[in-house]
Amino acid sequence: MDNINNVDMWLKRAKSSLIHSKDDKKDGLYYEDLCFDCQQSAEKSLKALIVDLGLEVHKTHSFRELFKELKKRITLPVWTEDILELGQYAVMTRYPDDYREISEEEYLRAVEIAERVYNWVKDQIKY
Repeated sequence: MDNINNVDMWLKRAKSSLIHSKDDKKDGLYYEDLCFDCQQSAEKSLKALIVDLGLEVHKTHSFRELFKELKKRITLPVWTEDILELGQYAVMTRYPDDYREISEEEYLRAVEIAERVYNWVKDQIKY
């Protein structure tokens, strides 16, 4: 698969996770699960940018590792530090006995960060 297709694939998956994270109207959904989708959207968005920059995508959920890779080619805006807030949702929300309930306020903040990351990455991509 060539570089553009990889970038496109990552962006489509990031958008899918972002859309799913906003699906809070369905009965039975937990904010914890929706925040996981926010984390996934941000992670996939950053991986799209990594691919676009010609760098290697590593199998990691660590935003610090993704930042380290990105910093090889670009300077990250100061606000990207906010993305680290989403890191807690990568693992903590997967197991019912291993998480705390997420408030609506935390959920809305997670969506805001994920949207900002996705839109920023889309603006950075050089198709």
